[in-house]
Amino acid sequence: MRQFTINRLTTNFGIFKLSGVWRDTPDFTCQIYSLEMMGTDGWIQLNAENERVQMLRNSLLPLINAHLCC
Repeated sequence: MRQFTINRLTTNFGIFKLSGVWRDTPDFTCQIYSLEMMGTDGWIQLNAENERVQMLRNSLLPLINAHLCC
């Protein structure tokens, strides 16, 4: 697996900064270690344990895949 850092990922859900590891296989595999969202006062660390954050993370996976593979 390869490490990655995305300093600014602009999406319909907001602007994110994230890091983790990924593997470019037929079934894209990604583990996110750090996920932050741009707030009005700067970056806000999101709690990976929160169910809504997990749903958000799953929604971001195709965008992360597209960003890393291109």
